[in-house]
Amino acid sequence: MAALFERVDGVASAPVSVATRTATVDYESAKTDPNKLVAAINSTGYRASVPRK
Repeated sequence: MAALFERVDGVASAPVSVATRTATVDYESAKTDPNKLVAAINSTGYRASVPRK
C-alpha cells in the first residue's frame, strides 16, 4: 500500500500500519489532497476514508 501512495504526485511519505489498518500520509497540499488519496486507494479495491477531526 505504501508504494501506491508514493506513485501519487505530491506524496512525500506514507508509512502504513497493518496492525491498525491505518496510514499516515505526508503530502504537499499544492499537488494533491485527501480526496485524491482516498480515490487512489479505493481504485485498488481497498476502502479508505479521511478521518473526521
